[in-house]
Amino acid sequence: MTVMRNVFLISVLVLLVSVQAGGQDIMKRFSDAVASRCVDVTYSYNAISGVEVSGSGTLRLQGTSFLMKGDGLEIWCDGETRWTLDREAGEMVVESVGDNVAGVAAADPAVILSSLDTHFTIDSVTKVSGGCTKVDFNPESGVLGISTLSVWLAEGEEAPVLARAVMVLGDGTKTELSFSSMKYSTRVSPEEFSFDMKTAGTNWVITDLR
Repeated sequence: MTVMRNVFLISVLVLLVSVQAGGQDIMKRFSDAVASRCVDVTYSYNAISGVEVSGSGTLRLQGTSFLMKGDGLEIWCDGETRWTLDREAGEMVVESVGDNVAGVAAADPAVILSSLDTHFTIDSVTKVSGGCTKVDFNPESGVLGISTLSVWLAEGEEAPVLARAVMVLGDGTKTELSFSSMKYSTRVSPEEFSFDMKTAGTNWVITDLR
């Protein structure tokens, strides 16, 4: 189940919505849009750290709740409880969101959403080719283990959307992310982000850490 912590590769960038805009118009519009809507994102990533690892998936985000599916994993979070499921292996881990310590928090979008603004500040905002705006961030603490972070935002129909992102971790791992789509919609029922344990397989190995 340790592979399930690889959600860190995409969750950090998707949840840059919580970074304080600091007067930067495009970041403020981006942050305001995600904070008030339900957001669906389709992504792919490529991470290099000795060996190259790639993957893809989807994420639905609403406030501190999310549903992430990719690389054979499903992660449900209603803001209080997180269910991490490897359906093929028949393994599930159930955790309380508040149980995260600093080092583990980096793998949890819900934790990042509520604390990322305390860990990053905007360094620069630059117009680049392709009609995108590149935003570089400075880490304010080492809690999330990220040494450099940059995102590219494009103008969407309703608000700015993520186009690309690059981050380098403290151990030198470089991760590049591409976002093929990001759509805003009306907020949905909170129940969509809770896993119904009545649907769990009878032969699943379920580890409840709450």
